[in-house]
Amino acid sequence: MCCDKKTIYRTICYGVIIWVVAFMVVCVLIALNVTSPVLMQGITTLAVLTTAFMLAKKVGALNKGEMLKYTFSWALTSLILDYLVTTHFTGMQFFSNWYVWAAYALLVMVPLFAVKSGPKIA
Repeated sequence: MCCDKKTIYRTICYGVIIWVVAFMVVCVLIALNVTSPVLMQGITTLAVLTTAFMLAKKVGALNKGEMLKYTFSWALTSLILDYLVTTHFTGMQFFSNWYVWAAYALLVMVPLFAVKSGPKIA
């Protein structure tokens, strides 16, 4: 990840997109009266990880170390937006749920699978 303004802007925007997908999925599930926390968490996490994986493909990082710079930025963006927005609806106990932290960890790790490995040297 280079330090030019365009790359930083795109990285933050991708983090916002990932968070908005999660927020919109939760809003739709609430509107549909989905009351099962397991179902709500599962569907939301699947949507977030799918979005993150697709964005990771678009980033085209050359190696997993480079991709980690993006994914940590995305997780940090989500954490900040959850603090600024989500806690207004749920309170700070939102962060006491283990699955929230597991989702952040998955957001960092799953996009690493989008990195194409280089040629194998025998």
